[in-house]
Amino acid sequence: MQLIQRKRSSLVRATVRIILTLILTISGNYYFTSLKFSSSTTTSAVLEIDLSSGDPITLNVVSNLFLGTEVEIRLLPNGEEDSELVTFNTKQTNAANWGREAYLLGSFNAPNAVVTLVKNTQLRGSICAKEIIVSNDCLFLHHEAPGSLPGPGNLPKTSGDDEVISSARGEKRRACK
Repeated sequence: MQLIQRKRSSLVRATVRIILTLILTISGNYYFTSLKFSSSTTTSAVLEIDLSSGDPITLNVVSNLFLGTEVEIRLLPNGEEDSELVTFNTKQTNAANWGREAYLLGSFNAPNAVVTLVKNTQLRGSICAKEIIVSNDCLFLHHEAPGSLPGPGNLPKTSGDDEVISSARGEKRRACK
């Protein structure tokens, strides 16, 4: 979205970034047919989960869990420390490409899908999938690992278009363009 404002016979252009936020405030189970989050040049996508009760939350997605570019999972009030209280389950069988500079927190279960973590994705938690493919410059920490992730958008960007991806089987190959 662009706003154009007149100022003394000249135009001033400003770009506004809209933040789309899904806020979950009650612990328990949530059920979705599909759940799609992605950012663009004009929007930011945030999944905000309030865990102040200390009780876990589970998001069950039937067919399409899509966590796209620059998605941020924000856990309140303790951030990464509460990653083990959040679980995403999906029965999807189609390929799942998650991330590209995304910030993911929680346990992700996609036993029937091939999950690809796209370039510069950060994850604190765990993934269970039919196959896991990892693009370059992704950062992982298990729930109980010491330290913390750099945070949303804070991984260094790499130059060049070549992406080397690794699968859970230890294979390395060039990513398709």
